[in-house]
Amino acid sequence: MLRSIRLIGLLILLVTAISCKKDPGYDLEPKITFVSISKTIEFDDTLQSNIDVIRIAVQFEDGDGDLGMDINQSIQEDDEFKNNYHYKVFKKVNGIFEPLDTLFGRFEPLAPTVDYQGPIDGELVFNTSLSHADIPPIEEPNTKYFYNDTIKYVVSVIDRAHNKSNEVETGEIIIFQK
Repeated sequence: MLRSIRLIGLLILLVTAISCKKDPGYDLEPKITFVSISKTIEFDDTLQSNIDVIRIAVQFEDGDGDLGMDINQSIQEDDEFKNNYHYKVFKKVNGIFEPLDTLFGRFEPLAPTVDYQGPIDGELVFNTSLSHADIPPIEEPNTKYFYNDTIKYVVSVIDRAHNKSNEVETGEIIIFQK
């Protein structure tokens, strides 16, 4: 009998230890870390042209789990916060990266349930594409992108409480390779 009580006590202790996941202590402000950048060339049936699909992966952590927003939340936001993914594009010109564009996107909530409030972490992958149909036959002074341009991105995310993450810089990538 005593042995059964000890065994039950040990099982309760084991279940309690397993179910008590330690809070990682993440800040309420999201934090991201650059993981990778890659490019594939795909054919777009609508454009009848190749496109460079660029995938940017970042690792994220957020203390209160409010990263991401659904379309209804986005509609209700002020213009500054309608999009929760911001990325600046830089183009290498004569060996120096110059700012080219600032783009925005939106990603869905990342917490496991709608009402979840707690720490979350994981990997987030963003996709953007550049159409080969937009490339002029010859490069002119105001040409935004051209064959074999080298670009990089600076990325940040914003949570539903409007806390902006740190910015991370991607590696370089060559676009529109012939």
